[in-house]
Amino acid sequence: MDQPFRSLSFEYTPSSPLSQSLLKTLFDTLGLERNQTRRVKSKDIITRRHALDQIVSSLLVTLDMTEGHYCSRTIQRSSYTKEDFGRDTFDAVIQRLEDKGYVTFQRGTREPYSGYLSRVFLKRKLVSFFKASGIDRSNIQEHFSKTRRQSLKPIHMIEAKTSSRWSEGLKISGEDVVFSKLVKQPGSVSQIKIMQDLNSFLFSFDLKGPEDTSFVGLKRLFNNYTEEDYSFDQGGRLYSSSHINSYQSLSGVDRSKLTIDGEAVVEMDMHACALSITHALFGVPLPNQTDLYDIGGLDRSIVKSWINLSLTNGKPLMKWAESVTDDFDKAGLQYKKASHYAPIMLKAYPFINDLEQHNITWAKLQFEESEVIIASMKELITRGIPSYPVHDSLIVPLGSQRVAERVLEGCFSERLGGSVILK
Repeated sequence: MDQPFRSLSFEYTPSSPLSQSLLKTLFDTLGLERNQTRRVKSKDIITRRHALDQIVSSLLVTLDMTEGHYCSRTIQRSSYTKEDFGRDTFDAVIQRLEDKGYVTFQRGTREPYSGYLSRVFLKRKLVSFFKASGIDRSNIQEHFSKTRRQSLKPIHMIEAKTSSRWSEGLKISGEDVVFSKLVKQPGSVSQIKIMQDLNSFLFSFDLKGPEDTSFVGLKRLFNNYTEEDYSFDQGGRLYSSSHINSYQSLSGVDRSKLTIDGEAVVEMDMHACALSITHALFGVPLPNQTDLYDIGGLDRSIVKSWINLSLTNGKPLMKWAESVTDDFDKAGLQYKKASHYAPIMLKAYPFINDLEQHNITWAKLQFEESEVIIASMKELITRGIPSYPVHDSLIVPLGSQRVAERVLEGCFSERLGGSVILK
């Protein structure tokens, strides 16, 4: 066929809820979770899913959904070293697509003068599959986007640490869990898929900020890992995949200078997030005040430190850590022993005395926070709105502020049954 050369470069991914849903359906139709005689390993299922997304998206966009046209590519194994999947995964996906009649694969030749690269032809069945749901040439750019990623490999998506421990009076931080162990846990597949979907969508927007900061991908960090039946319900905050050039490394002032596709942003913060979540877990309504750290005329910084350290420790704070008092001294604050504040704080928030009894730990609070953030991000994706997390806050385009506020408040209420103040 005489047509311009078009390379199959795997640079497009599904970016709308509709295209993502259709590719999930196609993945299930192709049965890519299994080989001929056995189920594929969990980590390989994730890789195959991502390969299908990239291959099909790139074919449709590059060929403008024109059946009978083809993309060319070398299939040498070395050409896959910088891709998110290898040659074996490519072969498995293409074979299933061809077996089901969605594409035709033509292996290249090395004939002198007449040789050519391998070709993947787009067939009517694949084009019709997407057209039937309303995706066609006129709107294809609304459903598939070129990714601006460093990597979407599963290994960059989720991480975990073991619990911290005490040794001879010193606190020893938890150890990083090897990814090959983490991925064996039954819940890893769904967690990685969540992160891949979030990253794929966010990479389709242009986040820019001071000092060449941008969006470099997100990972989810879990805590208190155990090898037996880990439930992925401890910690789970979202962090930048790299601290280099990451928007999360900026100060609050500099984050306000970010833009998304050239539009100014607003950062929505869940005020006193851990305290608000604790209210909800105990079924206690928030007090009728705009600042939950406004207690008895005490300095706000002292109140905030006492409450958050108590929630972190799982019991009322009775002694300041040296690092905390150093910060107080640097700020010129007048303060008393931590135990002095306990009766005042417990009068305002008596449930802090019952944290241990109800197994409400810092890791539990962080998990609930992260679930609210992720639920909000996913809901905003359905509305085409990008949102970039900074722990307990979300950065969104200024024009989407009101919608995003309603979504965040709604997801908090749906998850926890309580309310939260946004600032």
